[in-house]
Amino acid sequence: MSSSSQGSRPGQFEQHKENLKNKGTQIGQDVRELGKEAQRTAEDQMECLSETANEYIERGREEAMQLAGSLEHKIREQPVQSVLVAAGIGFLFGALWLRH
Repeated sequence: MSSSSQGSRPGQFEQHKENLKNKGTQIGQDVRELGKEAQRTAEDQMECLSETANEYIERGREEAMQLAGSLEHKIREQPVQSVLVAAGIGFLFGALWLRH
């Protein structure tokens, strides 16, 4: 009885060894697939962030153009007041600059 159970042990060992090898191979394939999926997800997120950033940039550019147009309109409406305000701001910056 003992000799027959010992005779099957080498076969069982080889079978376990082969099973472990196969499972290791499958785990390696799964890890590679997860890596590829993570890369695709990261690329998708970067594309989305890029699109969002471009939208913000365009919106900021449009608002800056509107502000410039509005400022130009105000200057044309009240040129003397605009010059006085600009001179006052320049004076304040000059005074602050000299203090430092």
